[in-house]
Amino acid sequence: MSKKVIATFPSRDELTGLICPPATQSHVPIAHDKAVSMVEEGLSLWGMGIESQRHELTHEGNRLFSVFNLLRESQDGTFRFAVGMRNAHDKSAAYGVCSGTSVMVCSNMQFGGTITSSRRHTTNVMDDVVGMINGTIGQFVTGFDRREAYFNNMKKTEIVDGEANDLVIKALDAGALPASHIPKVLKEYRHPRHPEFKPRTAWSLYNSFTEVFKEDRSSNLPERGEALDRAFWRSNSGGLATVGLSGLYH
Repeated sequence: MSKKVIATFPSRDELTGLICPPATQSHVPIAHDKAVSMVEEGLSLWGMGIESQRHELTHEGNRLFSVFNLLRESQDGTFRFAVGMRNAHDKSAAYGVCSGTSVMVCSNMQFGGTITSSRRHTTNVMDDVVGMINGTIGQFVTGFDRREAYFNNMKKTEIVDGEANDLVIKALDAGALPASHIPKVLKEYRHPRHPEFKPRTAWSLYNSFTEVFKEDRSSNLPERGEALDRAFWRSNSGGLATVGLSGLYH
């Protein structure tokens, strides 16, 4: 028997058997339990162990956002590689998978995505999503070392206030955040809630964005994370454009 929603942050077991709307000719929803298990199977295929996973249900259980923190972390232990997934039963968003990182000092649900794939809940969706998931994870796995070099470069890149302001505008132009969120990002950068981000570096500014993202549970967070990475990678501030990570965006 299908179950009603029982928790905002359900355990993995609690996702099993949750109510899934019936399919129609134009809309084919994916059960939340199935949406999660496909990611688990994709990670297993690539030999990626899961350190932990967390799930959030919103809008009366119609929308699910999940983060899978992987066993692999950066050499200095400041961030862990992760995969994010979203699923929706109310036609608000396509089924999506993104891969990126989860910063250790921040909330478990805070996530920065770099490679994003999505598929609308239409006819034959199940024929396409497994390949989409495996392709996204595979692209991410093969880019681990470049991703770590990208973050290490940001940690060593000191920026002044003018450069920080320019990067915020570049992120706005890239679609990483609405204009109304700019004051929140600047406030977080100027007065970081985590002491690890007090140094005036590109890394600290980057995490000011992701800290603000944590407060906004909109369905397009994976795309925002990808847009944020594009803005930082393309920026000439502090030599960020020379990291050589263009392969992450193709």
